[in-house]
Amino acid sequence: MTALALAVFCTTCFSLIVRYTQRAGQSQLAVMGLNYVGLTLTGVCDAYAAVDRTLREVAAAERCPLLDAARGVPSNLEHFVDGVHTTRIGEAVLAKVVAEGLAEHVARRLANKAAGVGALN
Repeated sequence: MTALALAVFCTTCFSLIVRYTQRAGQSQLAVMGLNYVGLTLTGVCDAYAAVDRTLREVAAAERCPLLDAARGVPSNLEHFVDGVHTTRIGEAVLAKVVAEGLAEHVARRLANKAAGVGALN
């Protein structure tokens, strides 16, 4: 059996839509929880978006697989409790995104290896 190492990037699973549209009480609790890092709610949303942009850029530049959880899990209250924490439905969708993404990339690498292709990405 051949061992197969696989470097993978995965975007963050964060709902900007749910975060921005939370009820007043939920948003206030979220902001209170962020005070220890000195960020506003908008600052956190912007930071998550910047992290995802950077992950996409680095994955493309390094030709590494990208599991795009940010685009794979719908941003709504069916999938997120509070913008960060997923519901059971959200967890199932996230698991599917990761499993299908890994399966696709492993299959591609094995096919490349069998074909004698140099790059295993």
